[in-house]
Amino acid sequence: QPLIHLCKRFAPTAESLTPFHPLALRQCLLARTYHKAWRELLSSPIIDVGSNCGVTVVDVLLFGYYGGMIMTHVMKFDLALDFYLTAITLPSRVCSSIQVEAYKKYVLVSLMAEGKVNVIPMYSSSVVSHACQELCLPYVEFADSFKGLDSERISVTFSKHEVQFREDNNWGLAKQALISVSKHIMRRESKVYLTAPFGNQDESQARCWISDGAVSAKIEHSSVPATPAMLHFDTSTEAQQVIGETELVQMLGELKDVDKVVKTRIKQVMGSKEFAREAKRTN
Repeated sequence: QPLIHLCKRFAPTAESLTPFHPLALRQCLLARTYHKAWRELLSSPIIDVGSNCGVTVVDVLLFGYYGGMIMTHVMKFDLALDFYLTAITLPSRVCSSIQVEAYKKYVLVSLMAEGKVNVIPMYSSSVVSHACQELCLPYVEFADSFKGLDSERISVTFSKHEVQFREDNNWGLAKQALISVSKHIMRRESKVYLTAPFGNQDESQARCWISDGAVSAKIEHSSVPATPAMLHFDTSTEAQQVIGETELVQMLGELKDVDKVVKTRIKQVMGSKEFAREAKRTN
């Protein structure tokens, strides 16, 4: 709590990063108070890292890395990926070990949430991109095994690199990615079929995915003995549209707030002596 208080006390605005942010997030991870870290420090976007608070490059890297871990624990995977990308895409001439570790978790969370790994944005440093590919080969190979969602191939690849996952303290995430294969298969089938046999999926796990909204379907058991259960996919989007509209309004409000902060920062930069000197030099 004292570190969280320092974050709020020394931040010029709610959108400002301070050197205390990564320290507070790390302590929350050690104490397993993930939801407290999310509510107190990560519920609002942090977009200002240049307010003369003594923030270093390492602070920004650790903020992205620890923030991604917090969001992973509270099951907000989209935000977790954004935080990991904050660390991975930070402009760099050399690759930091923090960026490599962030990329490993970025791969596993992407597989768990989406069943694939999106390409790192083009604005990221080529040095970092190449280093992550070379230094994270087990993770790259695990991600490649998800192409086609062949459960057997994915399981073999997981077993092949299980020791490395344990050494990196990423075994739990890798295991969750392996378990999520059935969810991604169900999602794929829902785009093609209205009904499908339940197959070999874990029914209790499937019910969790359905109740969480990860898959829109229901399980129906037949009264005929030895007849497999059927998945009936819900093609109705009415409920999803209502949720989407609510989220859209919230996102628009957040974007307006961010836009105000960005415009303020642009005015500050353009009015600075450093900007005028650099503009004069380039012209």
